Amino acid sequence: MNAEEKQARAINVKRANTSGYKKMKNTNRISLIIHALCCAAITLTPLAQAQPSASGRILDDDGKPVSNPVIFLLPQQGGPATPQKPDSRADGSWSATGLSDGVYHVCVHMPEKGYINACQWLKSPPTVTVKNGLLPVNVDIPVQTGVKVSLHVNDPGGNLQPKGPVVHPPFLLIGVWSEKGLFQPMTLTAASITGMDYSVTVPYESNLKVTANGTAMGLALEKGASVDASKAGVSTPLRVTKGNSGKVLTLDVTAAGK
Repeated sequence: MNAEEKQARAINVKRANTSGYKKMKNTNRISLIIHALCCAAITLTPLAQAQPSASGRILDDDGKPVSNPVIFLLPQQGGPATPQKPDSRADGSWSATGLSDGVYHVCVHMPEKGYINACQWLKSPPTVTVKNGLLPVNVDIPVQTGVKVSLHVNDPGGNLQPKGPVVHPPFLLIGVWSEKGLFQPMTLTAASITGMDYSVTVPYESNLKVTANGTAMGLALEKGASVDASKAGVSTPLRVTKGNSGKVLTLDVTAAGK
């Protein structure tokens, strides 16, 4: 290899090294950019997720926090269409994210602990408002303790029991109409051949109405006149005063279903 060939080879090697360095430099630069973007995403995402649209506490009649409340935010008419379920904690606190602007009813549903759902029973349940990015925080929401109303169905003749090859077995619907005009079915808690027991938690000092409807059967509620419940049903007014520990009603089945 003469001097000219050696010089040409050295130039080619230098060019290759320079090209490789540039490629490596560009690759490193791209890697740094990608790393920076990933770090930014990792840093920003939890902050965005942690930012609440609304937050507060659920308090009982004595102002004490209600542990792990079950909450729904129900949009008022004209607001967002989908109810939201906020996160809640043992200290009674709650928070919600991603709320659209609007007014939301705060519905606490814990009947098994004796609390009433204001969205079901009260004409004016508590609300929170999200407007123009002004987000309510640290909102204390009171929840009322209700009273248990029980109803015992006397059916000594077993009229509610299906007899023979009936196409439609006897049916009985019992519930309470709230002041805001909503029907709340009573929950069946026990049943036997000669009767059944129902219960529901209602607010104190509210003008309510207990009703019972059945399929082609005679019913007498609270010793009232027996009527064909399949046509009109039976009803009785109900108002439980503060301090009353509960109320028990009686429904008598006086005729067999068909």
